[in-house]
Amino acid sequence: MGTPVIQIARTAFSESGRAVEVNEMTLDSASYVLEYDFDA
Repeated sequence: MGTPVIQIARTAFSESGRAVEVNEMTLDSASYVLEYDFDA
């Protein structure tokens, strides 16, 4: 058995809708606290 991980894939878009950055991360879940805020 290995260490639990969190996998995140993000794409950032310009104001015109073009993808300008792609980021794929694999994080050790014991080392991070992820907190997101979304407008409702």
